[in-house]
Amino acid sequence: MWTGKSGGAAAARDQFAALLPVRERVLGVEHPDTLGTRHELALWTGMAGGAAAARDQFATLLPVRERVLGVEHPDTLDTRHELACWARRAD
Repeated sequence: MWTGKSGGAAAARDQFAALLPVRERVLGVEHPDTLGTRHELALWTGMAGGAAAARDQFATLLPVRERVLGVEHPDTLDTRHELACWARRAD
């Protein structure tokens, strides 16, 4: 995250992309921390210029977060918010 905030959006995206399969293997694909990594990957994908890809990643993540965490969980609401933002940017 700090890599991205310091101006390295593509580097942050790549770091989260490398972290995701490790988290999936160690924690499981539906562990909240794994879902958080997916959220950050989608965010930094968008920040690196991939608005449509970010939209698609958030769209895929949202139903999983709804099922695992609940529709009113703050993390689920954050994913729903980001999906709306990136959908707007992708159009």
